[in-house]
Amino acid sequence: MRRATSNISQKTNRRRQLPIALLSCLLLTAGLSVTVLAGPASADTVSFSSSVTGMSGSTSSFSQTGPWTMVWNYDCSGSQGNFIVSINNSTADLGTNELGTGGNGTDYYYDTGTFSLSIISECNWSMMVAPASGTPVGTPVTVTSSEVGSTGNSPAFAIGGAWTMAWTYSCTGDESPGNFIVNVNQPPGDFAFDVGPNELGSGGNGTDSYSDTGTFTLSIISGCDWSITVNAATSPPPPAPTFPTPVTGMASTPDGGGYWIVDAEGDVTARGDAVNYGSLEGTKLAAPVSHIVSTPDGHGYWLVAADGGTFTFGDAHFYGSMGGKHLDAPVVDIAPTSDGLGYWLVASDGGIFSFGDAKFQGSMGGKPLNKPVVGISPDYATGGYWEVATDGGIFSFGAPFFGSTGAIHLVKPVNGMTSTPNGQSYRFVASDGGIFDYGTAPFYGSMGGKHLDAPVVGMATDNATGGYWLVASDGGIFSFGAPFYGAV
Repeated sequence: MRRATSNISQKTNRRRQLPIALLSCLLLTAGLSVTVLAGPASADTVSFSSSVTGMSGSTSSFSQTGPWTMVWNYDCSGSQGNFIVSINNSTADLGTNELGTGGNGTDYYYDTGTFSLSIISECNWSMMVAPASGTPVGTPVTVTSSEVGSTGNSPAFAIGGAWTMAWTYSCTGDESPGNFIVNVNQPPGDFAFDVGPNELGSGGNGTDSYSDTGTFTLSIISGCDWSITVNAATSPPPPAPTFPTPVTGMASTPDGGGYWIVDAEGDVTARGDAVNYGSLEGTKLAAPVSHIVSTPDGHGYWLVAADGGTFTFGDAHFYGSMGGKHLDAPVVDIAPTSDGLGYWLVASDGGIFSFGDAKFQGSMGGKPLNKPVVGISPDYATGGYWEVATDGGIFSFGAPFFGSTGAIHLVKPVNGMTSTPNGQSYRFVASDGGIFDYGTAPFYGSMGGKHLDAPVVGMATDNATGGYWLVASDGGIFSFGAPFYGAV
């Protein structure tokens, strides 16, 4: 049984977020002189440095009419520091996101227009953007973190037939366990659903197979050392394995008589007295569904997807969403207001998006985090809310702070949280089913230290008994001080 038995002071010295939650742009006004060298018409070759801009600041604008590169380096004089670059005026470009004593790399970009850069750092740095060749490289091609940085973009490569991507990553020290996420950027008109590795661990390796053709690039988000080799396949790729769609969250009815379970495709399962008001099953989604929450009367619910798309069923009303808009980090949770006339969305970088009568009380967006945010819970007593990160760090906005595990080593990362309606407590759950409760919330038990077939991904409170349910990614339900109504 895992339970926090004492309150820990709120952790305020949060060093950085994982690259999976890229920081929101920090826009600072700074005077800047730039060096513009000769290049193709309307394409700039421009140098920037911390000696001119400051360690954190924003650059002047530059224009690119074709493929371009950003060559960068940073030096923290022997101590660890951040070097985070956000690319403004772009909907998809991924800037470098480094934490270390220093480093260098080259990132590749393929969109055109006028851009500027926002840099967050404690170190000395310099960079140069310049036009690049538009000719994609052939295969085999190997890309490493030592060339582009832990988080960055690969050069373009051309594929004429079936191909493979062999990868390996290794995380050490403060970065273990770490993320290794590869997004495959496909050619226009390519409707294959190419999925790259999405790992969290101390290290690993594997080979993924693909069958579409054309010119591709890779966007890598990581805090670890890695290497990727793309090559033509020697034989047709095997058929893709089929797996059950993972469950991503649950919500309880206000009277505690039932609950809803939702999976990544937006399919909703109702148990107990919960009524199924509809789902997204069979709907083509731009991003997987992250969570589900009930309306105050239990006669409807909202679903939210990782791209911020918000979907309403029953008496849930639509007040807006982030679907189709540029996000610095994926949306991970949604919380309704007490009257159901609004809601907050939270992204993994701690950014908050308010809709309807939900009032913005502050956020962690644009601030350095040790670990990404994974959940939000409303405080109906104050109109504020809490954010929780994977290390159990709690961030209170217009709501009281009762404690956190931000300074405690956890066996497994935190995956979600709930709060009591009176605003006097909150709980959060780790992926091994460990429960941590703060304030007046009683502890009824947990799955910490017990065998699980799948990780726990969320929880819900039973308002009738004060107990709670946990849900695992395979749809398994664990009841503590609350009745069991069935699983998926």
